[in-house]
Amino acid sequence: MKHHKHFIIFILIIIVSWACEKIYYFGDREDISISTKVLLHRGKGFHPDFHENTLEGAKYGLAHFDGIEVDIAISKDGTVWLSHNNRVKT
Repeated sequence: MKHHKHFIIFILIIIVSWACEKIYYFGDREDISISTKVLLHRGKGFHPDFHENTLEGAKYGLAHFDGIEVDIAISKDGTVWLSHNNRVKT
Protein backbone atom coordinates (compact mmCIF):
# COMPACT_ATOMS: atom_id res chain seq x y z
CA MET A 1 0.00 0.00 0.00
CA LYS A 2 2.85 2.38 0.84
CA HIS A 3 4.48 1.81 -2.56
CA HIS A 4 1.14 2.36 -4.26
CA LYS A 5 0.79 5.74 -2.53
CA HIS A 6 4.31 6.79 -3.57
CA PHE A 7 3.63 5.72 -7.15
CA ILE A 8 0.47 7.85 -7.29
CA ILE A 9 2.34 10.86 -5.90
CA PHE A 10 5.10 10.32 -8.47
CA ILE A 11 2.57 10.19 -11.32
CA LEU A 12 0.88 13.37 -10.05
CA ILE A 13 4.24 15.16 -9.97
CA ILE A 14 4.91 14.09 -13.57
CA ILE A 15 1.46 15.30 -14.70
CA VAL A 16 1.89 18.66 -12.96
CA SER A 17 5.36 19.03 -14.50
CA TRP A 18 3.96 18.48 -17.99
CA ALA A 19 1.31 21.13 -17.32
CA CYS A 20 3.96 23.74 -16.53
CA GLU A 21 5.19 25.97 -19.30
CA LYS A 22 7.96 28.52 -19.56
CA ILE A 23 6.75 32.11 -19.45
CA TYR A 24 8.33 34.35 -22.05
CA TYR A 25 8.70 37.94 -20.97
CA PHE A 26 9.09 40.68 -23.51
CA GLY A 27 11.36 43.59 -22.81
CA ASP A 28 10.43 47.23 -23.16
CA ARG A 29 9.91 48.36 -26.72
CA GLU A 30 11.36 51.68 -27.72
CA ASP A 31 8.93 52.07 -30.64
CA ILE A 32 5.95 52.34 -28.25
CA SER A 33 5.72 55.51 -26.22
CA ILE A 34 3.62 54.09 -23.38
CA SER A 35 4.93 54.40 -19.85
CA THR A 36 3.87 52.57 -16.72
CA LYS A 37 1.67 54.51 -14.31
CA VAL A 38 1.23 53.80 -10.61
CA LEU A 39 -2.31 54.30 -9.30
CA LEU A 40 -3.55 53.96 -5.75
CA HIS A 41 -6.39 51.47 -5.35
CA ARG A 42 -9.61 53.04 -3.99
CA GLY A 43 -7.82 56.37 -3.71
CA LYS A 44 -5.56 55.43 -0.82
CA GLY A 45 -3.79 52.20 -1.72
CA PHE A 46 -2.78 50.32 1.41
CA HIS A 47 -1.91 53.44 3.40
CA PRO A 48 -3.14 52.89 6.98
CA ASP A 49 -3.77 56.58 7.73
CA PHE A 50 -6.52 57.02 5.11
CA HIS A 51 -9.90 55.41 4.53
CA GLU A 52 -10.71 54.14 1.05
CA ASN A 53 -12.73 56.28 -1.33
CA THR A 54 -12.35 59.45 0.75
CA LEU A 55 -11.29 62.95 -0.25
CA GLU A 56 -8.27 62.78 2.08
CA GLY A 57 -7.13 59.49 0.56
CA ALA A 58 -7.63 60.83 -2.97
CA LYS A 59 -5.60 63.97 -2.20
CA TYR A 60 -2.78 61.82 -0.83
CA GLY A 61 -2.84 59.54 -3.87
CA LEU A 62 -2.86 62.39 -6.36
CA ALA A 63 -0.05 64.20 -4.54
CA HIS A 64 2.28 61.21 -4.37
CA PHE A 65 1.44 58.97 -7.35
CA ASP A 66 0.37 59.11 -10.99
CA GLY A 67 -3.32 58.83 -10.18
CA ILE A 68 -6.01 57.05 -8.25
CA GLU A 69 -8.62 54.38 -8.93
CA VAL A 70 -11.96 54.88 -7.23
CA ASP A 71 -15.27 53.06 -7.29
CA ILE A 72 -18.13 55.29 -8.42
CA ALA A 73 -21.74 54.32 -7.83
CA ILE A 74 -24.98 56.17 -8.55
CA SER A 75 -27.79 55.69 -6.06
CA LYS A 76 -31.48 55.32 -6.94
CA ASP A 77 -32.05 59.01 -6.20
CA GLY A 78 -29.27 59.99 -8.65
CA THR A 79 -26.55 61.00 -6.20
CA VAL A 80 -22.96 59.97 -6.91
CA TRP A 81 -21.05 57.99 -4.29
CA LEU A 82 -17.50 56.74 -3.99
CA SER A 83 -18.08 53.26 -2.65
CA HIS A 84 -16.78 49.78 -3.38
CA ASN A 85 -19.96 48.19 -2.07
CA ASN A 86 -22.79 48.67 -4.56
CA ARG A 87 -25.25 46.67 -2.44
CA VAL A 88 -25.65 48.99 0.53
CA LYS A 89 -28.84 48.26 2.44
CA THR A 90 -31.12 51.18 3.27
